[in-house]
Amino acid sequence: MSVIFPGSLAGKKEKKPIADFVQKTVNKTAVRELTTPIATVTSFNTLVEGVINENPFGCVGYTTRDGETIDPIVRNRVLHVRSR
Repeated sequence: MSVIFPGSLAGKKEKKPIADFVQKTVNKTAVRELTTPIATVTSFNTLVEGVINENPFGCVGYTTRDGETIDPIVRNRVLHVRSR
């Protein structure tokens, strides 16, 4: 997978693997193989809630044109997939 830089670096490509993500489709979805699987749905949910509440990535909220305030991190959707 190539990384394409925006702006002043446009047109320059750097051929580096992006972590250990595996591209699955042409849409913007990726799967990351964890070295230690998350044991339960409850522990995963706790992890997600911690990220939402503590915002360790320093994400920034914003206000829409209509005045609606959007939090820095929101839960977009929930999808439960059984492992094989």
